Amino acid sequence: MSTLENINQYEITPTHLDRIADLVEKKRFKNQDHFIDRAIEVFLAWETNPPKAMEEMMKIEPTIAQYSHMIMMGMEYAQLKIMYPRHPEKFGREWIDHLLDDETGLEEKFEKSKCIHDPQSDARASHKDYEHAIANKTDAGNFLKTLDFSKSIENSTAYVYDDWPLLFAHYSRLFPAKVGILSLAELMRNNNNIQINFEKFTEKAFDLCEEISEKQIKRETKESISREHKLSTGLPKPFKKDITDSKQQEYQNRYKEKYFGKLKRNRKDGKQYFEGLMSSLGLIKFFKIDGENFVTLTEKGKDFFLLENPILDGDFEIKPFSDDEVKYILKNLVSERQLEVNLMAGALRLIESKIGMDEDIIHQLDEVFQIIIQEYCDSNKKDLNFNKLNDILLSTEKITMDIKTAKKELKTDLDKESRENAERRSKKQTPIQAIRVATMGRMSELNLVKWNIDGGKSFFTLGASELVKIMKKQAK
Repeated sequence: MSTLENINQYEITPTHLDRIADLVEKKRFKNQDHFIDRAIEVFLAWETNPPKAMEEMMKIEPTIAQYSHMIMMGMEYAQLKIMYPRHPEKFGREWIDHLLDDETGLEEKFEKSKCIHDPQSDARASHKDYEHAIANKTDAGNFLKTLDFSKSIENSTAYVYDDWPLLFAHYSRLFPAKVGILSLAELMRNNNNIQINFEKFTEKAFDLCEEISEKQIKRETKESISREHKLSTGLPKPFKKDITDSKQQEYQNRYKEKYFGKLKRNRKDGKQYFEGLMSSLGLIKFFKIDGENFVTLTEKGKDFFLLENPILDGDFEIKPFSDDEVKYILKNLVSERQLEVNLMAGALRLIESKIGMDEDIIHQLDEVFQIIIQEYCDSNKKDLNFNKLNDILLSTEKITMDIKTAKKELKTDLDKESRENAERRSKKQTPIQAIRVATMGRMSELNLVKWNIDGGKSFFTLGASELVKIMKKQAK
């Protein structure tokens, strides 16, 4: 009888059969054959292609014992999240009880595994980086003046912005872009090179933003600055822990992606684009050389850096931008995003029509924004971003209808759970509202409007007349 025939006639011992049956009963496996198939797949992978073995093991969700063992072996939480993204949360209360009952040090090991050392921690450990950047600002400017950023980078693959026609709602302010420019300029000067590693750039930029944020928040707290007048808005939350945990890292990564940029694939055409605030304003260029990510300035980025800034010149109490900077932003940067221009101009026209009226116009602003976005869609049906813009309108209409329904439900006799559900739905923000909140915040930052909050309501008046004229002139 051949060896293969012997294998096919292998007899499982009663003890092993009982243990397999127990796993089947616990629904770990469909049946005995399923267990045997999986065992063979894992062991063959381990013998012939070891990395594949881990992939095979990941196809079956872990038990609490298995998950605990991996922690005790020293596996980091971040790696476990890649392997089993739904765990340990999926264990539910059983996981909490397991940690409480364990006497082997599992809970301490688990908490330590969630602590991540990342390069941003090293940047954070270095203090007074903001002061150093300011001290070197003139030298960095002199270095940039000699450079031409209009030329293409040789042997590189460039990635451009996807031409989304307005600034995303999560860009609450524009000032972080100025800090990003400062960071990039200093790195260029220090390295005597216009090609800067993208990750090093985001680390530097985030670090400076954190330091400025800390200074601003201290001042605002001491002087009881109201929300609408805070210059810290849009800057990172101050870091309060000694060790970066997974939540902190997730937050800082999201911040970097929003303001400094990330590659993203467009579902419609399948191409990769470089998005983020700085890219949307045309301040930086992203490219790859031999697989490494790089960033550099554009000519607009250089010009913007060379303009004096109140905060970067040491005055933390006046405003985030100089008049020259605002004019440049309106004429050369925001103008890159035509729908953004139209929304700002529409808001200004509405506010102008209400001069002399002490009136909360929030709902009217939402209506104006909805009309302007609809008009843009009607005129740009072949635009790559048409569907996304149209989804904003459709989603807003759907949520608005549900809000009205929820408010009607609240007037009826509801049980506790239904009432909580209706209250939550009645307060839901629509995409148009999110856009309006962000746009008006940026307009206040640019002194296009004066923003005051009274009794929980927002009131707007026109800002500097020269700036208002510039903005209205660019609308289409």
